[in-house]
Parts: sequence; structure tokens; C-alpha cells
Amino acid sequence: MRPRRHRECADAQCRGAIAGGSRSVTGRGGDELKPGQGHGTVSGTGRIPAADELERTVAALVDEGCISEAQAGHLRAILPAQMEDSRYVLKHFGVHLGIGAVFAFDAIPLPLGTLGRVGWVGVAKAGELLRGNRERARVHSLRVFLVAAIPLFGYVAYLVPLRRDHRELAFVLANHTWHKHTGRSYEQFVRARSRLTAHTARAMVPLPW
Repeated sequence: MRPRRHRECADAQCRGAIAGGSRSVTGRGGDELKPGQGHGTVSGTGRIPAADELERTVAALVDEGCISEAQAGHLRAILPAQMEDSRYVLKHFGVHLGIGAVFAFDAIPLPLGTLGRVGWVGVAKAGELLRGNRERARVHSLRVFLVAAIPLFGYVAYLVPLRRDHRELAFVLANHTWHKHTGRSYEQFVRARSRLTAHTARAMVPLPW
């Protein structure tokens, strides 16, 4: 299912799913993400962006007038540590991007991307509970599940657990991913929306300052 073909989500649907925050969990030993590299097995939009790609996103946000040079400097300084600290969440974020890449050119008139996203959240949560990893199971929360079911927004559902402790990384990832899927940054998307939709979108990805 090609993300750009989705209509913008209804205000009431988004508002109920993404209002408020959630607890984030960092993942260390045994996780595969290494800062500064591209990751995942799916090319294009279906992988976690490398550090140099995020740097280009930061530079583009400066060029668009969305952030200042001082804010860009803050992002560049803090992103490497946040990527290291968020490896577990980023792995699942990458899986959702991979689902988007797999179903981007799907001709079957079924919401396979949405089913794949919400299915992944449910299976991942069940797996962590079976292994006794309750802290990690909380990453796959009901709020993540609900956001995953929303067209377009669902591909960044794992920004929900990421944004509490790592707002800078969530902010840059949202802008990078949005540009990949729609051709414009998340900040441009927010600016072009009505007040209510913009408020809902900002609740999903708060400004990090």
C-alpha cells in the first residue's frame, strides 16, 4: 500500500490515538544498530537512516527556515548518543519502514501495510511478554498499536515511545521519513495543515526545544 496515496487522517481519529506521551525503553547489548551506518535489509525507505542522512535532513530544515543554525548545532551534537541509546526502538521503527517499502507498489486493494504494522506491534509485544521482558513489552503499547493503524501516520508509530526521552531524534526522524514518503518535511506538512490538524500533528512529534 503506497503511503502517499492515503488521505490525511481524520482529526478525531488522530487525536484519540496520539495525544499524550508514553514511556520509552533503551536497548543495548544484542541489538544490531550501530550509529553512523545504514541499517536493515530493505533498501530505500525501508531502513533506519544513517547518521549522514540525518545530518542532511538537519541541513535541509535550516535551509527551509524551519530551524535555526543554533538549533541545528544542538541536534548534531546530541543525535549520535540518542541513536545509540535508542537501538531497540529504532529496530522496530525500521521494521515499520520496511513494511511500507514492501507494500509501496502493492496492487491489491487491501490495507496490507496497515495490517502488517499493527500485526507487528502485537506480535512483538507478545514475544517480549513471553520472554519476560516487560520493560521492552511496554514499548509496544496500545498507543503505538492505535497509531500504527492510522494511514500515513502509522509508519512512524514507534516515534511514540521514542519522543519522551529523545525528542531530538524523534523530530529529525519524523522529518526525514516524511520527506521520503511525501516529498516534503514534517514541518512543511504541519505548516500547511489547519489549526486542529497541525495541533494533532505537533502532539505526535513535539518540537525538541
